[in-house]
Amino acid sequence: MSKGKWNKKAVGLLAGLVVVAVLTVTAVFFLRTPAPGEEESGSSESGQSIVLSNQATENVVSVQIQVAYGDYTVQVDENGDAYIEELSGYPRNENGLYSVLADASNITAKQLVEENPGDVEKYGLKDPLSVATITYKDGSVFVLKVGDTAPQNRGVYVQTQDGNVYLMDEYNIYGLISPMTEYVERRLVPPLESSTEVVESCKTAGLKKITIGGALREQPIEITFDKESGTFYMVSPVKRRLSEEGIDKLGGIFGVYASHVVNLEPTAQDITAAGLDDPETLITLEYADQTLALRLDGKDKDLLSAMRSDVNILYDLDMSTISFMEYTYTDLLADAYIVDSQDEIASLEITLGGKTYTLVPGDAPTLNGAAVEAEPFAQMMEMALSARSEGERTQKVSGEPEMVMTVRLKDQAREPEVLKFYYDGVRSYDVDCNGSITSYIKASFVEKLGEALEALSKGESFSVSW
Repeated sequence: MSKGKWNKKAVGLLAGLVVVAVLTVTAVFFLRTPAPGEEESGSSESGQSIVLSNQATENVVSVQIQVAYGDYTVQVDENGDAYIEELSGYPRNENGLYSVLADASNITAKQLVEENPGDVEKYGLKDPLSVATITYKDGSVFVLKVGDTAPQNRGVYVQTQDGNVYLMDEYNIYGLISPMTEYVERRLVPPLESSTEVVESCKTAGLKKITIGGALREQPIEITFDKESGTFYMVSPVKRRLSEEGIDKLGGIFGVYASHVVNLEPTAQDITAAGLDDPETLITLEYADQTLALRLDGKDKDLLSAMRSDVNILYDLDMSTISFMEYTYTDLLADAYIVDSQDEIASLEITLGGKTYTLVPGDAPTLNGAAVEAEPFAQMMEMALSARSEGERTQKVSGEPEMVMTVRLKDQAREPEVLKFYYDGVRSYDVDCNGSITSYIKASFVEKLGEALEALSKGESFSVSW
């Protein structure tokens, strides 16, 4: 088989057949169905399976498969591992290759349809979909031809070398009718150890940075990962720590699986036609020991085109299988401006109304160097940390901010968080978070926070609601 593109018919036949390892996907799209009302001859189903070939998987020496997309042979090396010589150098779909050996070792029919029929065309066996020639260690050879789907999708017509026609379940022959490209690994991004424990899994994987760029974004989203603290921190286009929800969304990038291998040797023209010379989305994952980039584009197509940076293979995948294609940076940010807990904060400095208030938490909390009671101090910190975005806003502001909050963290490797609040004249404040206006907050927050700070400095009670 050539290593070029599949033709359109081949791609269509493969639609929906993507879960090789568990062999649960039907091969209906591969199979040609006879005209409605066409009846098979021969015996009726008895509920008893018919063993056509029964060998141990390790007894399979080779499986030659002749299909419309080209011929190839699955062989077994001295270690018992299956391989296809033409795919040398490509990442292998190990589970898929094993499924070929499994399907070739135990071949069982569900019904004898007709013994030595004179006319096999009605079963789709004159020009079969696939011919599998299986060689076993004892020197025996078993040949199986695969034809049409039976009416009501009751199975697939097959013919053995003795001329008899049988019905088999589709899932039992998937490994004997697939194109060679099914045995190229289709995992586009390595999976995490746990999809629910994203932070711990990223520590184990040695992740250092994620960049989400591409034509859909004016600026790439750059997110660093600190292994020691388990912190995801956005450094561009704004500087903010990610929310828990944002971290969960990042988890969706890992373990992405392509639907098909479209082209094993795409040319520059193929890549341009797929939109991958200037992709809509470009994901770059930097690990301690490698960097992996994934290009994705869906311009005017039913399926997304995709390529990995480490192999020259063109894939496609269903848009519905991924969630991150159109992520913007705001999709990953928390509503809260400060997501660090009080335990992580070394000091909180607030400048408001010409005064500066420096709050230092701990066993003996202080305000501007003077000791204060623990309970009202904790309430004050809780109020300050309750600042939340009311919505997006990116307009430019001028003049001086009315309030500045500077959060210094115990982790000195991290830069302080700096929030600047600019009054917009309509009962809200535009919030500059670490150098970028991203949102706004109700004016009542700034007003009530100022009142509470003044009350705390005088030892008076205050309300934390705003």
